[in-house]
Amino acid sequence: VSRLISEYSVALAEASAEAQEYQDLSLKLPNLKDYLEEKFIDAKSRAAHFKGRLTAVENLLKEKIDATSSLAG
Repeated sequence: VSRLISEYSVALAEASAEAQEYQDLSLKLPNLKDYLEEKFIDAKSRAAHFKGRLTAVENLLKEKIDATSSLAG
């Protein structure tokens, strides 16, 4: 599980940084705005995808820990 959290965290950070870079580039290169906007949307979509996967794994881990704690108590 920790390997998944690490993988998804890295992928989320990469996609988020990529989206930010496309946004920054579109301000510097307005003639490429349409092209860069497509790239930006794709990167944001990937970031959302990995955020969802990360949240699911973290929720599973939290629920497992909560269930284990309530059994011990």
